[in-house]
Amino acid sequence: MIRFVPIGDCVVPVESRDPARDKPGGTFRYIDLSSVDKDRKVIETNLVQEIESQDAPSRARQLVSSGDILISTVRPNLNGIAIVADELDGATASTGYCVLRCNERLDPLYLYYWVQSPDFVSDMVRKATGANYPAVSDRVVKTSTIPLPSLATQKHIARVLEQVDQLGKQAQQMESELNQLAQSLFLEMFGDLFRNPKAWPIVELSGLITQGPKNGLYKHADDYGTGSPIVRIDNFYDGELTNHSTFKRVAATVAELDKFKIDENSILINRVNSREYLGKAALVERLQEPTVFESNMMNFSVDTDRINPLFLVTQLGSLYVKEQIRKASKDAVNQSSINQGKH
Repeated sequence: MIRFVPIGDCVVPVESRDPARDKPGGTFRYIDLSSVDKDRKVIETNLVQEIESQDAPSRARQLVSSGDILISTVRPNLNGIAIVADELDGATASTGYCVLRCNERLDPLYLYYWVQSPDFVSDMVRKATGANYPAVSDRVVKTSTIPLPSLATQKHIARVLEQVDQLGKQAQQMESELNQLAQSLFLEMFGDLFRNPKAWPIVELSGLITQGPKNGLYKHADDYGTGSPIVRIDNFYDGELTNHSTFKRVAATVAELDKFKIDENSILINRVNSREYLGKAALVERLQEPTVFESNMMNFSVDTDRINPLFLVTQLGSLYVKEQIRKASKDAVNQSSINQGKH
């Protein structure tokens, strides 16, 4: 049976930088909270600052070594994670990171992947405190537990995860290249929509809509768990609904199901979100049972004799349409919105 042990039992103390020992006019490399790419789990070397000693921020306190694991403990990058590369050996990290340096019981790469696991991340989010800037302390990180098989098993697990990680990055690169190819083919066929060199007719979306648009269903969190499937904003990506088995369920009445049920070949579009994701759209296809949609999106159907719904969803994701949505949106705290009339 694999034992779970506190992370703190498997790490060693990290040396602190003493500003009093800085040489006059000297500089050092500083890794602050913006230096870590939260999604890619790496330190962006071009975002590591060269700081003059006399201008050092008060958080510049931790001297890091190659192989150290950095875990951001404060917003806006809570749970931003990275491993210190060889070229950053000796740099200084912000106290906004918990710096973990493994002893002989723990493989650094194994720890690096463990602190990315849903179990660890959800535990940190749950234990974070503070209204405006939720954070966890180094003590919270170090008292959390980690499964500790033999060192050989740790290394094997870490290498397998590293290979999977590399395959994932290669797949992302291929997807990016395919998207670029698709954009090139679109430009070749239709031209630049901003300039419209091929003089395609331009119509308002409202002239193509046969039903809707209408906003979705709002239900209290207590109503979720059983009932009808409901499409939420995280259930579609790149114009397509994700695996239907991931849809949450909501207790909708017969009247609500009739009013908010989405039809095949209709279109969902995000109406409330951060500006980056505002207007994200998807084509409704292959529903397995009557399904409703949440209030932060709109649903509408179009005249299929005049426009192919899949083609329209593709256009809604284009820069040409996104720019129109951006200009028509209204900004509020942390989010933007569009209404039914902006089409």
